[in-house]
Parts: sequence; C-alpha cells; structure tokens
Amino acid sequence: MNFYSIKDLEVYSGIKAHTIRIWEKRYNLLEPSRTESNIRYYDDRQLIKLLNIATLIESGWKISKVSRLDHQRLCSETEKCLQQYDDTVYSVPINGLIAAMFKFDEEGFRKIIESCFQRLSIPITIEEIIYPLLHRVGLMWRTEEISPAQEHFISNIIRQKIFVELDKLPIIPWNPDTGTLVFLPQDEYHEIGLLVTAYMLRKQRIPAIILGSNTPIAVVQHAVQQLHPKYFLTFLIIMRNPEDVQTYFDRLTFLFPDIRIGVACNPELLTGVNVPDQIVPLHRLEQLTGLYQEAVR
Repeated sequence: MNFYSIKDLEVYSGIKAHTIRIWEKRYNLLEPSRTESNIRYYDDRQLIKLLNIATLIESGWKISKVSRLDHQRLCSETEKCLQQYDDTVYSVPINGLIAAMFKFDEEGFRKIIESCFQRLSIPITIEEIIYPLLHRVGLMWRTEEISPAQEHFISNIIRQKIFVELDKLPIIPWNPDTGTLVFLPQDEYHEIGLLVTAYMLRKQRIPAIILGSNTPIAVVQHAVQQLHPKYFLTFLIIMRNPEDVQTYFDRLTFLFPDIRIGVACNPELLTGVNVPDQIVPLHRLEQLTGLYQEAVR
C-alpha cells in the first residue's frame, strides 16, 4: 500500500489542501494517520474516496450532502456520475480513470474510455482526458506513488483502444508530397502519442508510415530512401540533458536536410537547446493538427 501527503492528494484530485483540511474537520470525510512528528498521511483507500468525492462535487453535488453518504452509496453515485457527467467537465472521467487505475479495475477503466470516445469524440478524449491523465500519472510515477504495474496497466488499455480506432480508418495510399514518417527515437518506448498522431493523420487523409518505437536512425534512413517523405513526426518523452537533445536535432537535420521535422515534447526539454529552423516543436495536439493542415495545402 502507498502513502500520500495532503499535497499529493491535492495534485491527484484537484482539490486544494486547505479545502481537504476543512472537510476533515467539518465533515470527518477522511481520517489521516499521523507520523511521530504529527504529519498527516493517507493511504490508497482514502485517495480513492477523495477521487470519488471530487467526481460528485464536479457533477454538482454539495459537500454537505456527499458527507452523509456511506461507502456503498458513495461508490454507486460516483458510478452514475461517470455515465451522466456534463460533457465539458473533463475532471469527472479523469478522476474515475485514476480511481480505476488504483484498483486495477479494467472493466471500469475501459467503460469510461469508451464512453468518452462516444460522447466527446476521439480527438477531444485524447486532448482533454487521456493526456491530462497521463500527466497526472507521470507525476505519481516520478514520486513513486504508483507502481510501474499500474502505469503499464492503463497504458496498455489506452494503446489497445487507440489501435482499435486506428484500424477502423482506411489506409491512405502513399504520396511523397504529403506523406509523413512517424517514429520514436532509440530508447523511447511510450507509443500512445505515436498512435494518436497516426490516427489524426489518417483521419485527415494524410498518408502515414509508422516505424514504431526505439527506431534507429539507420532504419529511418532506409525508409527515406524508398519513400521520400515530406514530413517526419517524432517524440521526445523521457527526460534528456540539453546536449543529447542538441546532438539528436543536429543529426536529424544533417541527414535529412529537405524534410520538415515535427518534434512532440515537453517545452522544458528544449531549455538550453538551439532548435534548428527545420524542426518544429509541438507541445499540444492542436499544433499537430495545424502542421497536418499545412501538409494538405
């Protein structure tokens, strides 16, 4: 079992630490344990309870009413909210997905993702639900608040779901003038962004060849020799020092001087890096969309 500080609860639930303390005193909603030095801490059970409470609050419940629910009723009302939430309140499904992750609840996790795909569309689900979810999970993973098993558990489900949706789209015949190679560099294995990109490209009828994860430069060179693409899209996900990023950029632009290269990454990764004009940093999904629209023109 993991243990959390009140600041951890704030990050994971979106509820301010000050508000959590008030709810504890006024409604006895959570019962933190305390260290020998009187610092409060919480366990998985209480985090999941707070996520359920946050879901109800975001759905319009008053905290005074929530405080009167027993455990079974809290869970059942949360389940209802996850099926009936306002389509603009994205925190509701995100909280539900995090709670399902902690419980290894595959059925619950899949149901929420499927509901979001149907109600919000796949691009909106990816931008407003999946990416913020993965950001929160990344924070938890870095601070060792979740196990690698939990991160792998949800990543595999998300990847499967995107694969299914990608497979429903027709394959667009290759055209070098608009064609894009999509790949992850060596030592990069997180494929969700890659699959999302391929989905968005095909949705806009832009031909895409997916080279996959952990792709050596030599493999990219071989593909370029045969396909002569106009665009690359690649991803830098793991943290790297500026020297390594600079070396990678310089090598790409030297080997492929006529190809416009989109690089999806965290802006912090580019601190201290001289980004060549040929490389276009991409930090949000709409920037990817804009790049694709340019390819169509």
